[in-house]
Amino acid sequence: AAAGATRAGGAGTGPIVGAGGPAPEYARYWLHNRGAAPAGYVPLSVHVVQRAVSSSSAPRTVEVTIASDRRDESQGELEIIAPEGWALAPARYDYQLPPGGYVNVPVLVSPPDGAAPGEYPVVARIRDDAGHRIEDVCHFTIPGAGADQVAALEVAADPEARVAAGGHGELRLRLHNRTPGAITGTLYLVAPFAAWRALPAATVPLALGPGERREISVPLLGAVPAGEYWILPKAVWYGRRAYAAPIRLVVG
Repeated sequence: AAAGATRAGGAGTGPIVGAGGPAPEYARYWLHNRGAAPAGYVPLSVHVVQRAVSSSSAPRTVEVTIASDRRDESQGELEIIAPEGWALAPARYDYQLPPGGYVNVPVLVSPPDGAAPGEYPVVARIRDDAGHRIEDVCHFTIPGAGADQVAALEVAADPEARVAAGGHGELRLRLHNRTPGAITGTLYLVAPFAAWRALPAATVPLALGPGERREISVPLLGAVPAGEYWILPKAVWYGRRAYAAPIRLVVG
């Protein structure tokens, strides 16, 4: 590790699904294909210039830019988050920006010797004055067998869910993180407008540890007219998207 480097304590070690409040806002939100920009159009943002790098064990420098489109000064802390055992220099950086200003921060990222092949997230995160967390990611690949996963995150569910009219039910989803790095993001349950009242929790924060499999339950309400509807589970994380097959929802 470089002089002054900090060893990362690990990402994805907290609660796994549906805990810890809203997921951080991904700075390149348009890549998640989920509609309009966040409220305020992210006037203070963070971007990693190198969105993807590859190195077997040698340290690599990635450049992080914090930029403000605000009319007043901005200050806060940049936090770099990497898998456990990786070295970062710096791991934190205090910034202070004038109106419309920006700063570039070079970060030396050193994977540990013997890291398994695969894709790992190196996350750059800031928190704005309103407490919103905003982040961008460098996808750091350790080359080798299995490094290129066909599907980094698998989302699956039973083909049909049923709930009695006026009753309660649940939708069960199965998640599998196939990478050696942690994943944080959001799970959306996309459905036609007529079915929205059947999904009281249509947006679920998610976080999965390396290689983790997990099954979650989402409540269903028979609060819509009897009939058949569809639900499309969609997970987004770090500019990536994964879909399950559409689910047939039967109410009645």
